[in-house]
Amino acid sequence: MINFENDRWMDVNVVGSLLKLFFRKLPEPLMSYELYDLAIQISRISDHEKKLLKLKSLLVELPITNRETFKFLANHLHRIAENEPENKMNAHNLAIMFGPSLVHPQSDDPQNELTNQMIADMNLQTHIVELIIIYVNF
Repeated sequence: MINFENDRWMDVNVVGSLLKLFFRKLPEPLMSYELYDLAIQISRISDHEKKLLKLKSLLVELPITNRETFKFLANHLHRIAENEPENKMNAHNLAIMFGPSLVHPQSDDPQNELTNQMIADMNLQTHIVELIIIYVNF
């Protein structure tokens, strides 16, 4: 049991790191392996409106538990981004932090957390998560 009265839990970085670790250690990321390639394709679409429509359709395809968890987390991250003047964390910075834990390809080597594909797709993963944070209510 965590004692939130303990001073070590007062540091938001500890809580944020714990949250990222939780999502990173799930058997499958919130953006399911099955939909990963489609998510990356969507992030490459240049037409912004078309991209948002495709992203909305993609999120509907997620398993209900993944979708609702993603929505809850994105709402929380959206509220954090709204306070950027105070906390210096905009949607892009939050997406950089949380993106690799939420959207990543299946790895042949679970011990190697950074696969070549993941490194190549990192900006695209970040972009998808950033859009979800910004347009959480679309």
